[in-house]
Parts: sequence; C-alpha cells; structure tokens
Amino acid sequence: MGEAELHGTDHCFLPLDYNFYVDVPHLMQATFNFIESQGAAWEEAETLRSNGKGHLLNATIRWLREVGMLRDKPKIIHFPGTLRKPWQRWASIARGPWDELWWSAHGEMCRASAAPCRIFRVMGPRAEK
Repeated sequence: MGEAELHGTDHCFLPLDYNFYVDVPHLMQATFNFIESQGAAWEEAETLRSNGKGHLLNATIRWLREVGMLRDKPKIIHFPGTLRKPWQRWASIARGPWDELWWSAHGEMCRASAAPCRIFRVMGPRAEK
C-alpha cells in the first residue's frame, strides 16, 4: 500500500512486545479477556484468581503467548495516561512492580552516565550516585 492510499483514519497496531501497557486498567482488561476466553474452563480461572493476583496475571501472560499476541518479553513498556508515569511515583511505597523496573533501569543509566541525573537529585538522596 502506497502513501497515497493511506487515510487519516488508518493506523497500525504494534505487537504487544513493542507496546506493552503496564497500567492497572490495561492489565485487568487483558486478564478479563483471558478469563472470558476460557469459556467452560472458568473454574480454572476462578482457581487461579483465588490463589492471588500473581497466579492470574502469570496465566494471562501465558495465554497472550499461546494466542500469539505476545511473542517474547516486552521490549517497550507503555505507561499510558498523564498521571501514571513511574517518575511521578518517586516514593517506593507508591510504586508497582513495573515502576520498580523502570526505577531500576533509570538507576543503572544514572550510575553509568557522567551527566547528572536530575530526577534522582530532586527525588532524594536514596538514588544518588
């Protein structure tokens, strides 16, 4: 399809590997889709849910891989929304697991860089070099 054939409403979807949403609403929607896909196997999904969120989320990730929506570990994670960014949750008590991964990667980047890390400087001494 050439450029002249594209319209303003055309768009493409990136595979989840390159656009993995890690906010609670999107993760819960993926989990709901997994449970809904189970149909008659609802009891298994209910058992997973009763064993804790981790079991259900891990089963959801396995399902995303089985149906081909996620082929590998996410390469790009997406924090959608204006107030859902990891750098807005600098207090560790407010962070989720994906926020912690972001802060860990940011810390590694700052330790390896000769440039100052302004977020760490503003957010407190814990993250300083």
